[in-house]
Amino acid sequence: MNKTAEELRNEFWDKDKEQGGVIFSQYETIKKVLKTGDMDWIQQQYNAIKVHAIQMTDFYKSYCEDDQFPVVNKTFLIEHKDECTAKGGFMNPLHISSTSGSTGTPFSVVQDYMKRKRTIADLKVFGELCDYPSHERMVFYRVINEKLHRTPEQEDMENIYYIDSSDLGSAHLEEMRKALIEKKPRIIFSYASTLVELARYIDSVSDSSVNYGLTSVLTAGEGISDNNRLFLQKVFGCKVYRRYSDMELGILGQDMGDGGSYTLNWGSYYFECLKKDSDEPAESGEVGRIVITDLFNYAFPMIRYDTGDLGLMEYPQDSTLPRLKEILGRSRDCVYTVDGRLLSPAKISVSMWGAEGIRQWQFIQEDEKEYTLKINADLNTDTDQIIKKLITILGETAVINIKFVDEIPVVSSNKRRAVICNYKKSNN
Repeated sequence: MNKTAEELRNEFWDKDKEQGGVIFSQYETIKKVLKTGDMDWIQQQYNAIKVHAIQMTDFYKSYCEDDQFPVVNKTFLIEHKDECTAKGGFMNPLHISSTSGSTGTPFSVVQDYMKRKRTIADLKVFGELCDYPSHERMVFYRVINEKLHRTPEQEDMENIYYIDSSDLGSAHLEEMRKALIEKKPRIIFSYASTLVELARYIDSVSDSSVNYGLTSVLTAGEGISDNNRLFLQKVFGCKVYRRYSDMELGILGQDMGDGGSYTLNWGSYYFECLKKDSDEPAESGEVGRIVITDLFNYAFPMIRYDTGDLGLMEYPQDSTLPRLKEILGRSRDCVYTVDGRLLSPAKISVSMWGAEGIRQWQFIQEDEKEYTLKINADLNTDTDQIIKKLITILGETAVINIKFVDEIPVVSSNKRRAVICNYKKSNN
């Protein structure tokens, strides 16, 4: 007989207590920081990781604590891995966290024992922020490989059931739908695009008699338009939360299920928003690069790490911590209008909403005023209406080429890139 969520939860915390209560202590600290907005504590952790890097790495050894450390990116850290790896000052065992490279660059990060415990604590805190207490039942839709394979016994112990989402054809979507009925999860979790495909299928079969009993839908890995969020909310009958995270760092932020700004994880990270073309702070209301310092990975200090994401920060007038108002996505996933304005990929998604006969699509900016729209669709699909919508957003002189394809391929992380920018805008 499977154990209840409460029994699993109690066993987890009892085991942690036997091992010194490390996770619980960090869990409490993260919650306190998010509640009180204690920037002094955050600054102390930021200074501590800088001092550690100066003392324990070759790359930072010539810096002083008061120096402004350089901004680094994934390519730099890969090329200078040995110089950036700490020689000591952290606890073993080590863990390797890897990203498969949706940006074209696979990346592996060494994480020490305390960082791994911090990551687990982050999961507990941000799970509760999307109405998902630890160890309640989850169905997790994702592409299954050898690394992610779980035995039935492991799934029962974690109360997380992995359903393969590599095939989004009707037959497999029906299997994914039936998993909701069989497993009766409290929450479902997947890439936004996967959940939208599933919701469209469920909506098409019009099985309104089924109550899936969900309290939360959690999306991650990709942006989601307001229209798609509201559609998921309608189909699944509960709040839809957006999580901001990556493999090399962890959980960075999450919205409150209202499509509003993201609560950032200041309990584990230090956030900056810098100008797109320099390392100066972005102005209030200006889109900038999201740069993050991991406050707790002492094995491989990631200080002022340029995530490649663009976003818009908001700075409340009260004592609460800065929040992320909007994530535009990665810089190469944002496109430009014909007059040079940066456009969120969500704007393109909105234009494609409701387009009849389109199974998949991908929008690419090829040059300053030239764009390609790949569509997996019926050949008699009314593309003129789609072009008109896009021109309204991009500008009257936009040249939009339609290309019919049989499939939009996934990238190495098993995500489909809906919007791609191959155009390099001059800063002149």
